[in-house]
Amino acid sequence: MSSSSCALRFHGAAAVLAGLMAMPFHTLHAAESPYSVEVRYSATLNLFNLLDNLPDWLPGYTSPVYREAWRRRFGLTDQDRTLLADYAAFR
Repeated sequence: MSSSSCALRFHGAAAVLAGLMAMPFHTLHAAESPYSVEVRYSATLNLFNLLDNLPDWLPGYTSPVYREAWRRRFGLTDQDRTLLADYAAFR
């Protein structure tokens, strides 16, 4: 790289820096929220969510990924499929 292109790059960078420094500085403050959120883990809710998704009783709302992961990991017997179908009909 020639010294003239280095000088142009330096002057260009200096011009950008000068422009940024000339801009007014504003501090943004986050508005306080009138709501508070508390997040906790619930083993009971986690189990319900798993069991509720296994039969995929409401496609588009429930996820078939749960059933497929269960099938790969533990397998599904005919009795399991019957029980899941009964649960889906109940829901």
